[in-house]
Amino acid sequence: MKLILKITILIITCSVNAQEIQSFDINSININNWKNTPHVKGRLATQEDVDKNRAIYVNTGLKEYIPINLEIPFLACLIDARTERKDTVVVVQAHKIDGGIYTGFRAFHGTGNGTSLLKDLIIIDNYEDNLNIASEFYLKKEKIPESVLIKLVPENYTEFELYYGTTGPDHKLGKTDFFYDTTRLIFEKVTSENNSDFYLPSLNLASFADGEYAEEFIEYLELIINTDKEKFCKSLSGIKYKNRNPIKYYSELNKCE
Repeated sequence: MKLILKITILIITCSVNAQEIQSFDINSININNWKNTPHVKGRLATQEDVDKNRAIYVNTGLKEYIPINLEIPFLACLIDARTERKDTVVVVQAHKIDGGIYTGFRAFHGTGNGTSLLKDLIIIDNYEDNLNIASEFYLKKEKIPESVLIKLVPENYTEFELYYGTTGPDHKLGKTDFFYDTTRLIFEKVTSENNSDFYLPSLNLASFADGEYAEEFIEYLELIINTDKEKFCKSLSGIKYKNRNPIKYYSELNKCE
């Protein structure tokens, strides 16, 4: 079955410990561990690579196949052209041939694998690009893939200004509830769905609580904390703005060390 219509990509370089790769469970790929996915980079995949879950297919049989040095693995959102189903995948191999560059991928949570042409990928290399992709899904009333949604969580105040800027009257999203709807989606991945992938991102998002949206951010933050105060305290090291309110206030309130 051909699944590809459009793929959203986040290319990220990384180094992986060899022992981690050998013990990696390919059926448990998620937003937090995908960088450790076994892969083949800068060469053609062999049968041994397939047997050891480093590749999806063997591509050493034809002289027309040429190795290509991409920053593998990288993250993608896969849209099935027939069903419009959206899946988060990790690209683990690639090769060049006259017809283009082909890639092999694994889906999150062991839900499958497949191949796609590189030309069908939309590469995202900064926050604003991801924001635009999320807005396209939103305006079309389509479900925003988790791999795109989680990247809406800003890493700094510059990115947050871009995010909150979507509420401005002159922005294409200014007459929508994009900011409020998507922030709720992020928080509710934790509060309603108990999705551990979104736990720390939700805390980081709550750390930006201020202004007109502060009350709702803090309501979600309190709900997350009250569900498991010990987990909140243990997660403080992963929160960038933990020394600022509201995170600082709630860490002191709960006597986190």
